[in-house]
Amino acid sequence: ERFGNIIFELYFEDEIDEYNIAIYCENPDISQTYIRKGPPIKESFHADNFKKKNPNHFERNGYLWVETRREFNNFLKFLKYFIKSKIPDNFEVVNIAKIINK
Repeated sequence: ERFGNIIFELYFEDEIDEYNIAIYCENPDISQTYIRKGPPIKESFHADNFKKKNPNHFERNGYLWVETRREFNNFLKFLKYFIKSKIPDNFEVVNIAKIINK
């Protein structure tokens, strides 16, 4: 649920042979960290490995947990990265912009 609900609309502009997409993000800015659930404490093998990899772990409700830093906490930065690394080269991205409702 990182960025909440994402709503998008895709349309094609016939006159200029161009696809356009509008994206709404419910939570465009989120915390830099999140709490990640690890293995149950009673599974000693997995719990020991988790503790070694995550020295700042803590216990809650029979599980190990750790605060983890997010790679992206801003939707626009995530979107730009995704487009740059995942969109095929034969697509040309003309504009990525942020619109603010006030």
